[in-house]
Amino acid sequence: MPNAERIFFIRPAPREGFTSEEIFSLTKIDRWFPTQIKETVDLEEKLATARN
Repeated sequence: MPNAERIFFIRPAPREGFTSEEIFSLTKIDRWFPTQIKETVDLEEKLATARN
C-alpha cells in the first residue's frame, strides 16, 4: 500500500540481499527508488567502515 512510511520498510531490503528488481517486483515502487536506496545503503556502509 503506497504511503509515506514505506520507504522505511524498503530501506533494509538491500542489506538483506534483495536486488532492486526484486524490490520492484514485490512492491511495484518505481525502479528508480530501490536503486537510489541501495546506493545510499552502500554509502552508509562505506562511511561506517571508514570511521572505524
